[in-house]
Amino acid sequence: MRRPCEQPRSLPPSISHTIVACFLQGPNAVIGTWHVNHNQPDCVANWADYKDKGCTSVGSRKRRIEHRLENIPWGSSWREFSATTPITFYDMHFSGAKEAFQSAWGVYGLWEIDDHEC
Repeated sequence: MRRPCEQPRSLPPSISHTIVACFLQGPNAVIGTWHVNHNQPDCVANWADYKDKGCTSVGSRKRRIEHRLENIPWGSSWREFSATTPITFYDMHFSGAKEAFQSAWGVYGLWEIDDHEC
């Protein structure tokens, strides 16, 4: 026999979930709250701390932009998240970082964009 809140009726058993709260509300009602893993990691991570690092070199016509990647789930691949976390800046959309590196201060994504002033 299934106990109240053990498995939400609207979720298949294969979807992982964690019970947050479960309590009786009256003689015939149970109220439950769950955290559900939707396996959508791209909804978690985001780019922050925009930095314009200037021209890559004189006459290069390229400008280097850097952002720090935040909210990477513990144990996940920072390389995968940096390559698949989208961002828009200067009215340009990117599906992820062109390059990335990890340092003691976090994971950083790098982009080189066209700039005729460089």
